[in-house]
Amino acid sequence: MSVFWGCDNPLNRAILDRDARAITPEISVTVTETASSLSSSLANGGIIDLGQICVRENRVLTLRVRNGGRTDLVIPSSGLKFALADGTEEGTLAATGFSGLTVGPGESSEIDLAFTAETLGAKAATLTLYSNDYDHPTFTQTFKATGAILPPTFNLAGGTYRTDQSLTISSGTPDAVIYYTMNNTAPTASSTEYVGCIDISGDGNSYIVRAIAYVGGSLSDEAVFQCTIDSDAPDAPSGLLVTVPSGSTGYTRLDLSWTAVSGATSYTVYRDTSNAGAFATSFS
Repeated sequence: MSVFWGCDNPLNRAILDRDARAITPEISVTVTETASSLSSSLANGGIIDLGQICVRENRVLTLRVRNGGRTDLVIPSSGLKFALADGTEEGTLAATGFSGLTVGPGESSEIDLAFTAETLGAKAATLTLYSNDYDHPTFTQTFKATGAILPPTFNLAGGTYRTDQSLTISSGTPDAVIYYTMNNTAPTASSTEYVGCIDISGDGNSYIVRAIAYVGGSLSDEAVFQCTIDSDAPDAPSGLLVTVPSGSTGYTRLDLSWTAVSGATSYTVYRDTSNAGAFATSFS
């Protein structure tokens, strides 16, 4: 009977391979983003959709790299690579202060990333981590998003005011230039550039301000503000209270009450499903 102990013995190679796997580090990765409450375990070769993001805004992502193996997991300083994802426009993906990682067995460490869409439209970029994990020496993940320019916002709500007001316009999109009109025509990049407060004044005057944000040759959707100055208008009502009638279940009915205002002939109530909503739905 012959016994083979050399490395060419298939059984011996299988035993060595099994032993190597038993002591190898084992990488797993999760991603979180505080701004969007994103928290997800990443599958090697998977895709994370960040949804709509502001053009030129850095979306900060945190990768948590965990070592589930029995020896140190090592990602060298050269072990973090970024590439353009196939078939997409470029999305910029970068790491902040990465100089390599060594993660002990059962421990984890973090890598901060920033994803940026420089222009409008679908963007994507692929991250590759190179480590000493025996089974997964490369770990790849594609991040995609849609670059968008947010419409401008106004500091005032539309409606009727008894006194003169100052209207300001702002944009949540970095580096955006705001253009507006006050003659009820659609704004363009040739319209008046917003540089400071707009006076809303004069009893009996009505205003329509239409505004857009402009970045890198692209325009946002339009935002519109309308108001009237009326010194005889009643004060705004106060003390709005929402109660559930006794015996009512499932919130099928809600009772509303508020402090009456002298001179008011009717009231309009606005509602939304969120406290931070636009409160665009109304009833009288």
